[in-house]
Amino acid sequence: MMLMSKEISDSTFTGDADDLEAREQAISDSIASAEEASNQAAAAIAAEENRVRIEDSIAAASSYQMNGEPYAVNSEKCYFYTEPNINTKRSAYLVYGETVYPMERRNGFFYVEFTNPSGQTTKGWVQDSDLNSL
Repeated sequence: MMLMSKEISDSTFTGDADDLEAREQAISDSIASAEEASNQAAAAIAAEENRVRIEDSIAAASSYQMNGEPYAVNSEKCYFYTEPNINTKRSAYLVYGETVYPMERRNGFFYVEFTNPSGQTTKGWVQDSDLNSL
């Protein structure tokens, strides 16, 4: 919305009292409209800030650091994922009975580092449903 301001002075005004009242009402209406738009903008900003706070709280609640407890693989193959997201599956996997020590849990996944008997270390996310606490 665009606001227009007009200066009215006694020396330049040549209309009657009704014209002056109409102009004053138009200015008053413009000010009220601007105040309402400002209030709506402030409410929208507050709502967005609240939405961001809620999303941050949810993310913090769904992700936490682990305390080094051992977990055993309970599936034939426990695949690694690049991110804690089912769409980022990799070819690397753990096998039934191997033990890992998850470092973080997020979105139904554990972040683990596993070193095989040959000394090769694999890092990534595994589904928490593929592990059991020991």
